[in-house]
Amino acid sequence: MAASFTPAQLQAIHRAFGMRYAVGHSLDVRRSVALPWGRYYFVMLAGRDRQPQRAKRWMPVALVLASATMLANVAVQTLCWR
Repeated sequence: MAASFTPAQLQAIHRAFGMRYAVGHSLDVRRSVALPWGRYYFVMLAGRDRQPQRAKRWMPVALVLASATMLANVAVQTLCWR
């Protein structure tokens, strides 16, 4: 079946599945943590948004910080729950 793909189809497949990690990020942290009840990993990525702008959406900085704090709290509670 793999031999039946045209070069254009193969290129589209590589673009769709291979681009996940090809984009450089300003912040790229990937770590794993071994805890007594299991091993967990976390990934933090940040970078410039290169997607085409459809509509200008602005989110206040306070809302972004509150969301990040809440997400971090949920992660810590999940890891320490057992």
